Amino acid sequence: MDGYTTRAPVAEDAEAIFAVANAADLADAGVAEWSLADVRNELAHSTGTLVCDGDGTIVAFALVHDIDADVEVHPRVRGQGIGAFLVKEVDGLANGTVIRQEIMSVNHAAREILEAAGYEQEQRYWRMDRPLDGRERPPAWPDDLTARRYERGRDDRAAYELVSDAMSAIPGDTERSFEQWQVRALGEGLVPELSTVVGDMAGIALCQRPTSGEGYIDYLAVAPGRRGRGLGRALLDESFALFAAEGMTRAVLWVNGRNESATRLYRNAGMEETLSGDRLVKPLRP
Repeated sequence: MDGYTTRAPVAEDAEAIFAVANAADLADAGVAEWSLADVRNELAHSTGTLVCDGDGTIVAFALVHDIDADVEVHPRVRGQGIGAFLVKEVDGLANGTVIRQEIMSVNHAAREILEAAGYEQEQRYWRMDRPLDGRERPPAWPDDLTARRYERGRDDRAAYELVSDAMSAIPGDTERSFEQWQVRALGEGLVPELSTVVGDMAGIALCQRPTSGEGYIDYLAVAPGRRGRGLGRALLDESFALFAAEGMTRAVLWVNGRNESATRLYRNAGMEETLSGDRLVKPLRP
């Protein structure tokens, strides 16, 4: 890559990496999916490679945590082989027998690079959202359950077990370990005052605030014995109300395309599919 240099990332690179990630998302899908908290969290737990131009400005990055790789190239330098270079780089940074990446479905150039490198699609996810206007309905908690805010430390292990159980019903959509859960779900981005625990971990909604106008439901899960009684809808309504009370104008989440019951629940709550993203996986030599 003539004119470019590479180096390892450091914590002080967070804002520059954030700028690249947002520029890439806006170019691909018109929405910014990263937050600065996400970047800082990834930097604290990942290995990676940065690509800089002749002025030392970061124009692309690859961050790898365990088997998950995040690779982004600034739109202004695409088409110069940087993406293909970084896709090769992440093979040596992964800690497992596979490596996986997520892309927006509309990013056909990224798909071509990944497929040429041996990746195959594993999952499709839908981004669903709905507007908020401050008139959201109050939650109707079933079975005399009560809700409280999430407490770090106290709730972490039980929340992991609940979410893992819920995700295990969807092929390929599972959490890997409690340690990865702590990094990915309970990192800097989690907002406890917007996150809800119902009963003795009968259900949870873990939420973030990626932008000032958008509330993001990162995980929503209901215990097996509590399903089918309206608890999922009540957790949604509670999250919508909490978001609106803070002046947010939109609620957002991502759902596995194979999870038809969850997708139906979200539609019934007024959410609509607006984008799709794909997770691609490549086997590595043991």
